[in-house]
This record gives sequence, C-alpha cells and structure tokens, in this order.
Amino acid sequence: MWILFLLLLPNSIDSLKMVKIFGKVDQSTYSTPYEDSLTCFDECYSVSRCYLAYLDSSGECFHYSLSNQSITVSEVDERSYVAFKTDVDSCPASFDDLVITYKSQYASTVAWNRVENGWNFKGCLETWRRFQREDNLVICMRTFSTFESTKQEAIDSCISYKETIGFTTFLTGVASVEEAEWIKQYWTRIVGDPGCSDLDPTGEEYLGVWINGVRNCPDESSCAIFKWEDGYTNTDEALSPSNANLKSMPNGDTETSEGCLTIADMPDHPSKYINDVPCGFASCNRGYVCAYISE
Repeated sequence: MWILFLLLLPNSIDSLKMVKIFGKVDQSTYSTPYEDSLTCFDECYSVSRCYLAYLDSSGECFHYSLSNQSITVSEVDERSYVAFKTDVDSCPASFDDLVITYKSQYASTVAWNRVENGWNFKGCLETWRRFQREDNLVICMRTFSTFESTKQEAIDSCISYKETIGFTTFLTGVASVEEAEWIKQYWTRIVGDPGCSDLDPTGEEYLGVWINGVRNCPDESSCAIFKWEDGYTNTDEALSPSNANLKSMPNGDTETSEGCLTIADMPDHPSKYINDVPCGFASCNRGYVCAYISE
C-alpha cells in the first residue's frame, strides 16, 4: 500500500506542492545526483526545472529536471521515497483520486498517467517538443526547415524520419492555438526572415511551413471547412476564425484552389497563425512540421 504525504513547504508559491510517496524510479533517461539527502525534496521544490525527487533506500538523492525523457515510478514497501511536484490544492480523499499535474514557468505541462502499480510520464526525444492534448494523447512535434515546396514532399519527408528515430512520424495537424503559436515562434527563430521576393515578386505569398489538413466541403459549394488527416488530431480549435485565415473555396487540388494548410507569418493578420494555400505549390514555404505519438 502506498503512503501519501502532502508537503507544505516554506514560502509556498500559489498552489504548488510536492506529493511524497513510498516508491522508486524504475525507468528514466538521466538524473542529477544531489548530495544533501536531508534537503532532497526541499531543494527540488525550490528549483523550477526540477519536477521529481527520489531518495533511495541507501539515502542517495536524485533530481529529475523538466526534459524530454520518459520516466516510470512504481510502488515499493522498502524505505525509499519519491516526491512529485504538483499543483494540487489539498490531499484527495483517496490515493486513487490523486491527479499529478505541474505546469512550470516555462509553460511545459508535466502530467503523470496512472498505470498498474505506479505512475508514468511520457516524454519525447531530444529536439522534439512535447504537447499533451486534452484527450491525454502525448504528441512529440518538430519543425524542419527546407525549401521543398509541395505538401506531398513534406508528407514523404516526415514518413522518412521513422528510419532515423524509430517512431512512425506524420505531417501533423494542430490541435490548439498553443501548438500553432509554438510552431510559428520556433520556425521563425530558426529560419529568420529570408523574405519571399526571390520566389514571389508580387508579395502576395506568406512565409510559412506545411502542416496537415485538407479542405472538406460537404458538397460542390465553397466553404472554409478543413479536416485533419494525420489520424490523431481530432479537434478544430486551431481552425477558428480568430486563429486561421481561411478563404471560402470549393474542394480541389489545382494551382488556384487553396485546399491545404500552413503555419504562416501574416503581417496583415498578426494575431492569426494558419493560412490556406494550394497543395501543389506555395512559393514561400520554408519547411514542414512532423510529429509522432509518444507511447
């Protein structure tokens, strides 16, 4: 049986607490040894990037920082302890009701999943950005810079990364404004602003990167309705008019129809992130966004 404590540490910030249990870390990528076992948990609490502290049965302390690693914690009867950083307000009525979620100052959400005999945190490979969606699906996302111009080339490029990382990767859909904002900030920081004048002298194209999505009008009429085709993006929150610059057009894949989507830098729509473009060619596209599901 697990024993649960709620650590009300000094100088507590808002609802931030640490939950301490009898347990051990079974699986992780790396940790940081901490010399003073007496302040093992207090020190983790005070360090913003630390989200888990482990004091093993021999008295050695280890800290686990916010990172892309996956980690598993299991129940034990021996005198070893694990303390999770969490945003809970108070102890739940029972251990089974405990929800361990922590949102750091870096806007990274650490949400633990209850598994048989323990807890699990699903991480991502290094350089891949972790997003935990409302359906608890964990997506690992990465933006790639390139001058490939068609959506099909972007799809093929994402698929090819399976040989490198060992996970099935897709040209990804976007489930939230948070994801769209991160994609734009990330690729504009990497690519900079090379401009489009060399490829689009008219100045009518927006600098952008490919994402999943295709126009999905229910009949032959025009519409601004799109659907995701990656198999795991199931919400259209990111396609709302406040976030997406979508024109009303019929379905089609021609040079003039704009049946596919990019995350774009639109100076005349600065608060929006998603733009519709022709699937076969977008002169100012500078990359694509791939993702895989973290199991």
